[in-house]
Amino acid sequence: MSILAAESWPTDSNQGGGTDPLAIASLICGIIALPSSCCCGCLSVPMGLIAIVLGIVAVVRPDSPQKALAYGGIATGAGALLVTVIAMIFGVGMNLMSAAMQGMNSY
Repeated sequence: MSILAAESWPTDSNQGGGTDPLAIASLICGIIALPSSCCCGCLSVPMGLIAIVLGIVAVVRPDSPQKALAYGGIATGAGALLVTVIAMIFGVGMNLMSAAMQGMNSY
């Protein structure tokens, strides 16, 4: 028998594991949401929420082979939502400050 026998190479049936499509989708949505949170809140909010939901579903499933991808999707989705909320609060604050300054300059 040869050292490189066909039985020694892993096949799809004996690899054990694989990838979870929900975890991958969660990570992709989170990666898309994170940079768009700086400029496009209308894209980052739904993508961040989708990333969080898909990540949670992938983590809760008992047959999920790669929970790390799901955790990454949850983290990037939550980070995108956090950056979007901070940017919105900053934008509203700047708008209120501008209105207050215009009111003060009118006297």
